[in-house]
Amino acid sequence: MAEGDSSLSKKLSQGRFSAFSLRGAQDTKARSNKRLTHSHTTLRQRLQSRRTSQWGSVFSISKDAQTPKVRYQNTYRLESKKPFNRDSVTKIIKDTLERELTLLKKYDPEDCKRLSWSMAEDIRSQVKALEFDRYKIVTRVYIVEKLQQGIFIDSCFLWDAERDTFATYEFENMYVRAVAIVYGLYCD
Repeated sequence: MAEGDSSLSKKLSQGRFSAFSLRGAQDTKARSNKRLTHSHTTLRQRLQSRRTSQWGSVFSISKDAQTPKVRYQNTYRLESKKPFNRDSVTKIIKDTLERELTLLKKYDPEDCKRLSWSMAEDIRSQVKALEFDRYKIVTRVYIVEKLQQGIFIDSCFLWDAERDTFATYEFENMYVRAVAIVYGLYCD
């Protein structure tokens, strides 16, 4: 009998362990070794498949949906294919302001508030229809009563001087003064 076996038999004789629990412990140890080997190969297979899907091809197949997912490579393109055109946007602003405000006969704060919101939405949707590539569109329309006062409008942005731009137009009649500004903010 080996030295390890004699210590086990002593413990068995003292009643510390039963033969059943000893056998169960050995089976558990064998199962855990098997599980470790299985999890190690599974992890290796997962890492291998990730490497293949990241570097090997453009397509990877998802196990859940069973539909191919397209992965696009970076283009590293910094210029827009269709950049923001200030002249066409200014024309849209001018047409919208003149169409909506020429019939306005007096300044009413609630009506002008609703009118500025609707004109801003109208201008933004028309500018988005021009489909400028990689630009976010921000539209602001201000309508103030004309009472011999000045107007000062201040906007703060993180501005890229090379790519970000804006278009503006002012409209004035006997009752109101309106200013519309459309910002074209470049996004990568």
